[in-house]
Amino acid sequence: MTREAALTQVRKLLNMTTNNGCTEAEAATAAGMAQKIMLKHDLAALDVDAPDEDDDGPIKTWEDPLDRMPGKLRQIWRGQLAQVLCRANGTQVFWSNDGKPTLKIIGRASSVMATRYMYDFCVREMERLAKQYRGNGRTWMNNWRHGAVSGIQRSIADAREAARQEYANETGTSLIVIDKALAVIDARLAETKNYMDRKYNMRSLAQANNGYNSSARATGQRDGGGINLGGGNAALGGGNKRLS
Repeated sequence: MTREAALTQVRKLLNMTTNNGCTEAEAATAAGMAQKIMLKHDLAALDVDAPDEDDDGPIKTWEDPLDRMPGKLRQIWRGQLAQVLCRANGTQVFWSNDGKPTLKIIGRASSVMATRYMYDFCVREMERLAKQYRGNGRTWMNNWRHGAVSGIQRSIADAREAARQEYANETGTSLIVIDKALAVIDARLAETKNYMDRKYNMRSLAQANNGYNSSARATGQRDGGGINLGGGNAALGGGNKRLS
C-alpha cells in the first residue's frame, strides 16, 4: 500500500464518528483500524531502508494552522495536546498570532497530515467526554483537560511498545530492525526541532498551571487514556514518525 493510499483509507476511517451517524463502538473500531494501518505502513517502509525524503517534500512551516483559538486567549491544553501528538509524528508546533492565538505546525507533508488527523480526533473526543462533567467549574474542567492530555501521552508510549512487539510477531522481522526503524523516526523528530530552533529560536510551548486539582487530573488521565486511536485496548497508538 502506498503512503497516499494509506492516508486515503485512514481519512475515511477517521470520518466514521458519532457525529456522522456511527455508534461509539463503531467509531472506536474505525479509529483503531486507522491507527493500525498508519503504524504498520511506516514500519513496513522503514524496517529495511529509510524512505526517500524527496518523496515527502521538505520540512517547512505550514501556512494553514493546526488550530486557531475561538477567542483572544490561548487554551494551553490544546497546545499541550498538539505537542504530544507532534512528538509522536515527527512534527513540531508553536504558538503564533494572526489576530487570534494559533498553533502553527512544522514538518514534512505526510507527517503534518497525520498530526492533523490525530489532533482533530482527540479534540473531538475530549469535547465529547467533557460534556459529562459540566457544572464542575472552570478550574476543575481545566485540570481535567490537562489530565486527559497526560492520559493520551501515556497511551502513546504504551501502544508504541505493544505495536512494536505485534509487528515483530506478525512479520517475523527482528526487534533490532524495528528499533532501527524507530530510531530513524526519532531522528526525524530531532530534525524538525532543529529546524524550528534555527528559524524561530524556540524551545517549547509555554506551560501554565492556574490552580491544581488532583481529582480532576486523575479523572482526566483515566478518560484520556481511554480515547481509542489504536489497538483493541483503548490506547492511542503508535509513537511513529508520521503515523501514515
